[in-house]
Amino acid sequence: MSKRYGFVLSALILVALAGCTPADGPVAAADTGAPEPEPEPSSSQDVDLAGLTLTVADLPTGGWTLDPATSDAESAETSTDKTAGETCGLDFTSLFPPDTAENDHGSTFSRTDLNQRFITAVVFVNDAEQLTSELSTELDSCTGPHTSTSNGKDTRVEIDELVGGDQAIEGDTKSCRQYEMAIGYTSMSGSFCFIADGDLITTTMTTGPSMSTVQPDEFVQLTNAATQKAFAAR
Repeated sequence: MSKRYGFVLSALILVALAGCTPADGPVAAADTGAPEPEPEPSSSQDVDLAGLTLTVADLPTGGWTLDPATSDAESAETSTDKTAGETCGLDFTSLFPPDTAENDHGSTFSRTDLNQRFITAVVFVNDAEQLTSELSTELDSCTGPHTSTSNGKDTRVEIDELVGGDQAIEGDTKSCRQYEMAIGYTSMSGSFCFIADGDLITTTMTTGPSMSTVQPDEFVQLTNAATQKAFAAR
């Protein structure tokens, strides 16, 4: 799997789900002289989101390196499809549009020798548990291959239950699946999970070549580590 497609899948969680938060903070509004409105109360205020997400030291399995922030040259603006995709195509914007997220923070870890990635994020969002339950119901309808054209490339996605089920993944409200995906001539597979607690969702996702995917038992370990850290103070 190329680095390019790793970032495409990262965006499914970190951008399509939660919206894009600039690394350097929001751009200041122009000073018009008018008083600024009081910010609306938010459950994410005063929360150190970076402190809720995994670091390399937190990972329970070895070989992972934190991906550095992409440079301006690597993240040059590229147009994207304006029409919403479908959940069965791993497009979650119908349930989690960008304007539903109050705040988010995520990280991507890589095993470059195996072309594997592990993406995790925390997202504050209204009705997190309801949205996660609705996502699980939507995914139950994904019973066969889903084909589409995404950003000019033929895409094929097949979603299935996790090998061994999701009982070993901690959390009462969750939506976890495994997938196989082909974009053009590039094939990959992995697992993803959304776990909700109150107004906080923890997301995890693995990507890798179909012949070298992150194994289900390791995905469970990584996901439980993510939820334990995110929900520890709740």
